[in-house]
Amino acid sequence: MYRWREIRRAPLEAGIYAWYMLPEITTHDLQETVDQISVARTEGRDGDAIDAVRCLLDQALFRHFREDPYTARITGPLKPTFVGALSHESAISPSLLRRIVESPERLKIIKQVVERSSPNFSSPLYIGMASCLRTRLKRHKMLIETPAESRRALVGDADGDGDPEFQQLVRDRSFAERIQARKIPPARLFVVTEIVEGDTGAFLDIENVLNRLHFPLLGRN
Repeated sequence: MYRWREIRRAPLEAGIYAWYMLPEITTHDLQETVDQISVARTEGRDGDAIDAVRCLLDQALFRHFREDPYTARITGPLKPTFVGALSHESAISPSLLRRIVESPERLKIIKQVVERSSPNFSSPLYIGMASCLRTRLKRHKMLIETPAESRRALVGDADGDGDPEFQQLVRDRSFAERIQARKIPPARLFVVTEIVEGDTGAFLDIENVLNRLHFPLLGRN
């Protein structure tokens, strides 16, 4: 496992890798929410107290893991056809919100456990493969740290006319764009690698299988 600042130490061998995000509720945000709950409850504004908890959980946790919209098409015999985008709605349990409002110290326990939850209790953001893990991961890191305008100039919008290396660069750019769009702090990212020895094509098969087993949130295969 390599944290963001340790990517340069990734293996030089071929293999597979998976990106994860370590969720975080900052101490500042937690305390601010607890204060908002206290003030709102003192003034009899229980709805505002619930909204404060909902906002904290959504902004600190759920927004980073929201699925991209699906394009749906619904048809039926002698029925009109409906086509459109279906957006992922993060469902925060009303009973959870009420329990936290009644006992805000629960947030401190949630914070501690959530920040230890990756990777054992989470699905990966992205699964990939590389003939040199270190080179590929350093490129991921560079593209994520590069501002959008500079990244577009660096990679461009062409498909590379079938050039596998250029197509890989375009996919890496897309991953970086989605990390930035979700406002995922790069310092909260880490990567797990596995060296694949022997047949140099084996990691292609492994990546294919793992993507279909785990359906990473920002995956494309």
